[in-house]
Amino acid sequence: MRFAIVLSLFLAASLRAEDSIAVNAVDGWDVASLKAGEWVLYETRKPGKDGEVVRFEKLSCVADGTTVRIEKAEMATREAKPDRVLVLSVDRETRQIQKAWAVRKGAETTEVKLTPPPKDDRAAIQFGDCTKSESALETLEIGGQALSCDRIELAGKLKAMTVPDEFAVSLWVTEALPFKTFPDRLELGSWCLGFRDWAKRPKNPVTIVKATLKVGKHEEKLTLVAWGKDAKATVEVK
Repeated sequence: MRFAIVLSLFLAASLRAEDSIAVNAVDGWDVASLKAGEWVLYETRKPGKDGEVVRFEKLSCVADGTTVRIEKAEMATREAKPDRVLVLSVDRETRQIQKAWAVRKGAETTEVKLTPPPKDDRAAIQFGDCTKSESALETLEIGGQALSCDRIELAGKLKAMTVPDEFAVSLWVTEALPFKTFPDRLELGSWCLGFRDWAKRPKNPVTIVKATLKVGKHEEKLTLVAWGKDAKATVEVK
């Protein structure tokens, strides 16, 4: 089992509100622990053609039971109406998506095609690539509230690249919030960081509170900005 870290939150391409989605797109999440009403809001920052691109992504559990209903909304600003919303109906036990829908601003809701699990062809960064690997407890203040987190610092050189490049990862995680991910399934965009032999990795499902990833001159950031327990369904689906 690998320990993967991902920055563009679940937030990965597999959850984009497009025409199809893999049935196992969220099987790395601790779906069984979700309760109706729980939500988390993230700010993402990454380079763009005209400077830094800032986006917000909100994950909400709007119904629980044998089947868990999850909404993933993407916004340009924290208070803006979503540009698009992806709705997932997920089996609580198997964590497989049963049905999915997508709606873009000003458009009708459409059902999203489910596809078989894809081949994992993302670039792999093995623990052996690391020249630095540290873990420590740290308290972060988010939205005026103190959160006890595990801070993970990793650095090294990407040996798998044609031209080896330096990388650095800073990751803060907690067990205190919803939308936890199994430790070996945390992800950061298109990069997989494999740390199956690292004794300091998290032992239980965790929620990302803050993360930064640097590969060469490229840098991305993910920050939790708010969370709560009052989420309601925003999209009507059958």
